[in-house]
Amino acid sequence: MSVSFGVSWDRVHEGARTEEEEEAVLEHGCVIYVLGPHTDAENAVETSANALRLIVYALDNGATAAKGESAGIAHGAARWKQLGRDADHHMEGLALARLCRLAFSKRPLSDGEFLCSVGFHLIGLPEVFVPRSLSDDELVLSSIIDSIAEEIFTEGVEMVLARHGAMLLPVDEYDEDDFKYNPYGALYLSPGIKLDSQIN
Repeated sequence: MSVSFGVSWDRVHEGARTEEEEEAVLEHGCVIYVLGPHTDAENAVETSANALRLIVYALDNGATAAKGESAGIAHGAARWKQLGRDADHHMEGLALARLCRLAFSKRPLSDGEFLCSVGFHLIGLPEVFVPRSLSDDELVLSSIIDSIAEEIFTEGVEMVLARHGAMLLPVDEYDEDDFKYNPYGALYLSPGIKLDSQIN
């Protein structure tokens, strides 16, 4: 379990976990798995928000740590609880989708010449693949991934594809019954695209 968490800790948010939390994972005594319901684009955010509430409830009642298997993402208890509190103040729309995306997706992951996300299907979006050539800084590339995801959520895939000259391709790395499989595909940005305005 410690190895599983070791490769899953969030690498983008500073302070996503503490050394004490890593030690607690090493010393844990039991594991509980919760299988979520099938989702589609219309109910994905609501379902993810409910999963976030369940995690916070478990942590408030003695759980040591939590990990989202659908993207292989783990945060420390304080980070999970903060995301949960923020979600309680944003019950719908882009803000809630952003919080669920930050909670349950992982980025940046390496895929050859691209850095990409995994887990965006949990809010009903395709994955985003960003060319490494856009920046030497992985946090900058993560910011671009996040910005494109928010554009897709607010404006739709077709608008984003047209604006950035991107391609939407099927995800073939995972079988359709795999937790990480994204039925909405993956949006690939072109290496020649200029995205300075997207970097927050």
